[in-house]
Amino acid sequence: MSPLHFHQILEKEETLDPSDWVVMRQLAHQMVDDMFALLENIAEKPVWKPLTGEAKIQLAQPLPSSGQPIADVYNDFKTNVLPYPKGSIHPRFWSWVEGTGTPLGMMADMLASGMNSNTTIGDHSAMFVDAQVIEWCKEMLQFPASGNGILLSGGSMANITAIVIARNAFGSKNIRNRGLRNESGQLVFYSSSETHSCLLI
Repeated sequence: MSPLHFHQILEKEETLDPSDWVVMRQLAHQMVDDMFALLENIAEKPVWKPLTGEAKIQLAQPLPSSGQPIADVYNDFKTNVLPYPKGSIHPRFWSWVEGTGTPLGMMADMLASGMNSNTTIGDHSAMFVDAQVIEWCKEMLQFPASGNGILLSGGSMANITAIVIARNAFGSKNIRNRGLRNESGQLVFYSSSETHSCLLI
């Protein structure tokens, strides 16, 4: 490939960076203000309300043939998405086991998304943060110092992971490598009728 041809390719290459950083920054500040206003006054709103027919129509549109300005996309979000949450951020949401979240948690999510770190490989700061949180959890729960663990997305993944670990560590039968077909024993899972559905699938 000649240098000239490579230069032509670079000129045509599109970027994911905003076309106007100033406008993007202004919109980002507006988003933060809107979300803080929502969280600050959430107790005054109903825990949940059904989507309107118009919102459902807007959320079932066909694939667009071209992009939209980010301000228009955000306006769609404020009109058709934000007014109809699940309810889990409301202080009177008492269903299931989900927490209501916090403003600081929202900001932490932004920082984590901005860094977009992969905490499964590499020698970078997020790996050390991940390891530190595990150590703190071990200390709070009085686990042995030799113990280990991983951070997961929620209770369902934690339960499934625990079952897999128990299966793989089942005595000396080495189920992970050989399976149960060559063994005399068979694993049995006992649970009550109240067991979460993630363990019964």
